[in-house]
Amino acid sequence: MNNPNELIISEITKRFADKKEIITYLMDLLCVGKESVYRRINNQIPFTFQEVVTIARDLGFSIDSVLVMDTGRRVFFDMPVNIAQSPNSIFIDKLEQGNIIMEKLARAKDLNIIAAINRMPLTLFPYETLFKFEYCLYLNSIGQIPLMSQFSDIKIIPQIHDLHKKSAYYFNQLRNITCIVDSAAINGLIKEIQYFYRLGFISNEDMHVLQKELFELLAFCETIVRTGETKTGSAYSVYFSHFNLNSACIYYEYDDKLMLQLWIYPESPIVIEDNHLMCDIQKRWLNSVIRKSTLISKSNDIMLIKQFRDIHYRISKLTDIKTMTAASLHILHTIFGLFLLLWLKNP
Repeated sequence: MNNPNELIISEITKRFADKKEIITYLMDLLCVGKESVYRRINNQIPFTFQEVVTIARDLGFSIDSVLVMDTGRRVFFDMPVNIAQSPNSIFIDKLEQGNIIMEKLARAKDLNIIAAINRMPLTLFPYETLFKFEYCLYLNSIGQIPLMSQFSDIKIIPQIHDLHKKSAYYFNQLRNITCIVDSAAINGLIKEIQYFYRLGFISNEDMHVLQKELFELLAFCETIVRTGETKTGSAYSVYFSHFNLNSACIYYEYDDKLMLQLWIYPESPIVIEDNHLMCDIQKRWLNSVIRKSTLISKSNDIMLIKQFRDIHYRISKLTDIKTMTAASLHILHTIFGLFLLLWLKNP
């Protein structure tokens, strides 16, 4: 039994009479759903490092007995990578793990967040159609959208809907956030929607709904930038980076604890907790980015107004893309037909 996850399961099961007791115990201890606990106990997905620490502390066994650690030279992190699960199970796990973190932060007495964002986190906003688009991007990334399917064909199960609502709720409770964004944060999302609209995956009807929610998202961002806070009173300091942010990163200080989330691909972040060395390194990098950026919150700068107008214009023109593309193809076909006719007449 060399698999650390199997060793952890063995340590847990030897302390309980039956499996039902284990399930109830882990649901309460880890604050996760029954399905997530079953997947861990059945060794379908691994326990996260933080979960192992929590279980070991509560049950009184040594982590060294299941993990070989050298914290002086290595950084341990959590990153869900089990692709053997069903697509919905992977997405549910991602949302559940995110909600566990968000709930901790929402309940924290002291909270400081520094975030470098190069892509809008659609799972945290209450816009259902944009969230569905994020879900479709995830399915597309793992090859789970059949050829010739439509955006309207994709259905989201109630459990995922409920988890999304929780994510948006907890996000709305966060306060004291310093946010660094680059030009790709919302422009990249617009380009992604354009791409799938041109492919015919998104219908005109669905595009109008996406447009509406994009305008609402833009209005939300504009309120934060203009006032430095949300309607619920969460304080924001927003900086615009003059350089592209190659990857997203969020640094958390809460109730004397430290945590990092690092994204190397969109679906799931690397999570590092209570590693002061790694957290300090990343905080220094974030502060260096802030020094090279411009504070745009609580500003009526003319350039800022122009940027919001440009984004608003790009969103309003999304439905023109397919019409323009169709018209361009018609012109190309006409020109090709004329050339072919002239060639046949004068070979």
